[in-house]
Amino acid sequence: MLFFRLIAKLPFSVFYFFSDLLFLVLFYIIRYRKNLVISNLEASFPEKTRQEIQQITRQFYRQFADYSLEILKLYGMSQEQIKERVKIENPELLKQFMAEGKYILAFGSHLANWEWIGPGLLANGVPSDAIYKPLSSPFFEKLVFNIRSRMGVRPVPMKQLMRDLVIRKNEPRLIGLATDQSPHEPQHALWMNFLNQDTGFFAGTEKLARSTGMPVVFGEFRRVKRGYYSAYFHLIDAQPNNQLPPQALTEQYRSLLEAAIRKNPADWLWSHNRWKHTNPNK
Repeated sequence: MLFFRLIAKLPFSVFYFFSDLLFLVLFYIIRYRKNLVISNLEASFPEKTRQEIQQITRQFYRQFADYSLEILKLYGMSQEQIKERVKIENPELLKQFMAEGKYILAFGSHLANWEWIGPGLLANGVPSDAIYKPLSSPFFEKLVFNIRSRMGVRPVPMKQLMRDLVIRKNEPRLIGLATDQSPHEPQHALWMNFLNQDTGFFAGTEKLARSTGMPVVFGEFRRVKRGYYSAYFHLIDAQPNNQLPPQALTEQYRSLLEAAIRKNPADWLWSHNRWKHTNPNK
């Protein structure tokens, strides 16, 4: 781990030099999931020309290369650097709930550099947990865990979430869940139109919000310029319950996420096989 800590101390200019090289390798040489990226973009934006799709594809790979190295850079950044480079546009919304002793459920997404948002929240006085699925490689699991937790973000494995909520029930904080990936059990997913495609969403996130009544927000992450990001939190429901219409929270999240993607299409993780499952109910 010492090696990665030393690498992370290198100046940003060096990191972005290597990011430019990584872009060339990913885009031109190994063509990392390039067919999948183009296919996802074409299906999501049928109104766009081939030239526009190619432009978004190129922008995506540039930003993907930046993100890949910025994760490692987090290992060597100070809290002052994070605060300078990650702007939380409306922290007062989150702090209001925490002042009432509540924890907040954030429906997150793989927009811009989502790994920097947790440290950015902490730098702005908002404690946060990152709910995640552990990696299969013990080495990389330890590395990513150390990077995520370095500035005080608490990584919590998905399977331990409910237990952790009970144990730390008196610790107001934001609980971040990236809920825009393909669900593992399509037969139990919530299905709705998203980016012009029939898309399954995790049902568990909405169930968690309804069962606990915790405030639900959507974190819209944006790339301002290279190495600088912002986050705006939209309130979805201040006190969800089981009387809400079916899928109500997820539908709001879906609409907010789609609007965010349409504003900055290259910022989303198009290399993920988001539509690998089809609706089993059709």
